[in-house]
Amino acid sequence: MPPNKLEDRLAIIDLGSNTFHLLIVEKQNEAPGFRELYRERQFLYISSDGLSRIPEVKLNAALDCLRQYREVIDQFNCQGVTAVGTAMLRSASNGHQLIDRIYEETGIELKLISGEREAQLIYEGNRLLQLQCPRPSLIMDIGGGSVEFIIQSAGSKDILEFQSHNIGISVLRKSFELGDPVSEYERKLLFESLDSTLDELVYICNELNTGLLIGSSGPFEILESMMGHKSSPRGNVYDVNSVLPIKSRILQSDKSQRTRLPGMPAHRADLAKESFLLIDYVLSKVTGLQELVVSPYALKEGLISEYFKFN
Repeated sequence: MPPNKLEDRLAIIDLGSNTFHLLIVEKQNEAPGFRELYRERQFLYISSDGLSRIPEVKLNAALDCLRQYREVIDQFNCQGVTAVGTAMLRSASNGHQLIDRIYEETGIELKLISGEREAQLIYEGNRLLQLQCPRPSLIMDIGGGSVEFIIQSAGSKDILEFQSHNIGISVLRKSFELGDPVSEYERKLLFESLDSTLDELVYICNELNTGLLIGSSGPFEILESMMGHKSSPRGNVYDVNSVLPIKSRILQSDKSQRTRLPGMPAHRADLAKESFLLIDYVLSKVTGLQELVVSPYALKEGLISEYFKFN
């Protein structure tokens, strides 16, 4: 590594409700405008008990993770460090305690971002796909605490609507006593609850004849992996009808069975049920969806684009 810090080298830290991400990139002239130098994620599940408070054991694990990330950032001589916290840290009564301790022990200044800001950054990240969809499209980013939705215009050039809702994986697990596998009756009750939150979104999507669902990383990696594909910088595209059998296999399996499904990532099997219930809801309610794109881009890439002023 060069001895001096580089102005075009950036570290992004995204503290999600389940996963802590570190991404280090270097600016370059070729698309997508940056080169990945290092990527790491740790599955800490700090929202495992809900969004009201971070358990002490999880708080300590979070601090250990950030100390490790600080060491890696220093090894790469990063000039810029951008760290953000999302739904769990927005909601937890001791979220600011963790933020303060991270700064005291690592010097990393963590910024809380709103759900609205999170959705905007997810949109900016997904602009790197450079999709030219002839109909409006819906971006969906499923987190542990919140789920972000962004409706894009045809050609994916403008935001028509963005929403952030605290209906993430850990929230559903805490709020609903779902069987494993989930029963049809439980699915019905959950969908009725989601209707009260997402009815406006669904109405707008159907009025606009939204044709494409863009799954922004996270749990959509399950689908990609079970399809036998690796992540693609242009996104992997699937006909919605080809997705339905995988969705059914996941929702009809218990945890033990899910771990043995071909292509199921080991670290995703436990929470796949809640993830695919949310995907199932959108596929069931937004009637015009024909294709699903699994995007490798999300909030982190939005922060990179903003920092380097790509867009």
